Amino acid sequence: MIPKDTRRTENSLVGVMQTLTEDVVSLFREHLTLFRVELKRDTAIAARYAFALAFFAIISLLGFALLNLAAILFAGWAFGLLGMAVSASVLCGIHLGFGLRAFAIVARRIQEDELGPRLAGNELERSRQWATKQVPNSQHTS
Repeated sequence: MIPKDTRRTENSLVGVMQTLTEDVVSLFREHLTLFRVELKRDTAIAARYAFALAFFAIISLLGFALLNLAAILFAGWAFGLLGMAVSASVLCGIHLGFGLRAFAIVARRIQEDELGPRLAGNELERSRQWATKQVPNSQHTS
């Protein structure tokens, strides 16, 4: 027969382990919920950036194409074939510079927004630290 004190210790140890397990499961569920919320938010932000980039790239491409065509045709009318070549080269260089600068700005903004589950990662680390503190404490209390 098991002495009463030993049964109480086993019951309290089982109770502590059940509580700890339930708390860890609950915490894991909350982390998953937080992860999903962050992921949805960041996906929406990334989709807006992608749409804005595509939209403005198309508008810019059409506008630049028409501007380049007009400038090159004018240079051809005013200065001949050499004028057309020089104006085409200058316009390509200018547009390439502006395009690269615009993409650099958008890339920097995306990087500054730090997309991804930052909060969920931080919470998981805090929970891991909490759990490692709880396990030794529950063993010492029995």
